[in-house]
Amino acid sequence: MKLTELFPENEFRDVLSFAGSELNGETEIKTLTSDSRKAGKDSVFVCINGSEADGHEYVPNAYKNGCRIFVCEHAVTVPGETALVIAVPDTRKALALLAERFYGSPAKKLKLIGITGTKGKSTVAEFIYRILNDSGRKAGIIGTCGIRFGTVERTTGNTTPDALELASVFSEMYSAGMEYVVMEVSSQACLLDRIYGLHFDRAVFTNLYHDHIGPSEHPTFENYKECKKSLFRMADISVINGDDCYAHEMISGIAPEKCLFFGCDTESSRKVPYYRAENITRWNEKGIYGMSFDCRGVRFYIRMPGIINVSNAMAAISVCESLGLSLTVISDKLRSATVRGRFETYESGGRTFVIDYAHNGTSLESALRILRDYTSGRLIVLFGSVGGRTQLRRSEMGEAADRLADFCIVTSDNPDAESPDDIIDDIVLHIKHCPYIRISDRADAIRYAVENAKRGDVVLLAGKGHEEYQLIDGKKISFSERDILGKVLEEMYSPVS
Repeated sequence: MKLTELFPENEFRDVLSFAGSELNGETEIKTLTSDSRKAGKDSVFVCINGSEADGHEYVPNAYKNGCRIFVCEHAVTVPGETALVIAVPDTRKALALLAERFYGSPAKKLKLIGITGTKGKSTVAEFIYRILNDSGRKAGIIGTCGIRFGTVERTTGNTTPDALELASVFSEMYSAGMEYVVMEVSSQACLLDRIYGLHFDRAVFTNLYHDHIGPSEHPTFENYKECKKSLFRMADISVINGDDCYAHEMISGIAPEKCLFFGCDTESSRKVPYYRAENITRWNEKGIYGMSFDCRGVRFYIRMPGIINVSNAMAAISVCESLGLSLTVISDKLRSATVRGRFETYESGGRTFVIDYAHNGTSLESALRILRDYTSGRLIVLFGSVGGRTQLRRSEMGEAADRLADFCIVTSDNPDAESPDDIIDDIVLHIKHCPYIRISDRADAIRYAVENAKRGDVVLLAGKGHEEYQLIDGKKISFSERDILGKVLEEMYSPVS
């Protein structure tokens, strides 16, 4: 791509400096990056002011590596005579727009379906992804569980990747023949302009709870909420959980004809035209904890328990019918859909083990309440909390486990730079009544859970879900909870069912 194609003429008004005969409008740009280590000859380096480092300070490094074109928010020191420095009000927004342009505007060629909310994003995204693909519509998915399209499958560092990675992935997906992209949109993605300039065909709101408030996340709940709201101003159609108390606030200022509502047969869901789940019952099949319900005369079955997952299914149903699929087809495809790390159930020796991503107080409480209905023996929870996060999360998880479990195994999650024992200390301060044991090594904790579970017990392994690593001292160490569980169960009882 030529320099004038990446920066049209009217965007050169704020050039801070343009020196050296080596650079001109015909200069070929082969790399766009915000990492000075990747900047070299024929690169554009965009200086991002992050939480841990300011990219403006790395201009000399990028220059040393051969880079001569820089996008900045203020004047920078360039160590040589040949350089083009372009000033913009916001480099994050500039990176999002430049990335889309650099990769040939792939997002404009795809139908983007964005899902936001405190809980349920991964489940809703997976349901929609599975229904679309199983119905013959080619879709990719981006979210907590990684990136998938066609035969491609890989992990990503964030629920919603940064703008540069997003544009690259969109380009890959379009080239592979995808028509839809189903993506989780985190509040951080909105806050940090990772989705700036994108247009969504559908935007989904699942729910909103107090979470992700802290020094490294959102300063206030109001800020968190406003970030979520911003998605719906970027969408053709907003698909909203009308059972949530923030439903109408999410779409304030949006025309009613651009909104669809879904709900679970509540008083609020009877007040406006709705996709409403009715005759909701628990459903079990071959050891699977599931739910069944009616929607507009069609019976649906999902392989996940709890009213929260009925709500998640209703979100997916609403989106997919609005895209032209029949409810009968959706019901057929939804019945076999599963979500990795979300209520994954394993039974052995009359004991049930459930792997779930519940990693904060609200989600842990919800998971425990759901599993209580399926428990004839003890309800045991194995959990920890991540390092470097708010103390509130640890207290809420400890309190939820204390209220709702019969026995707690308190262990590590992703401690990062913190001592696992210090994190456990914070949690157990809030376990006042429930018996517990502390085992800092999570693999040992899993073995203890299997060895001590009795027939009829349900053991919830909370917090890791789909993750295949533990974050320790800034490094992701390979750690598969399901592999460890499977190995111990096979040793003690019989192969995992």
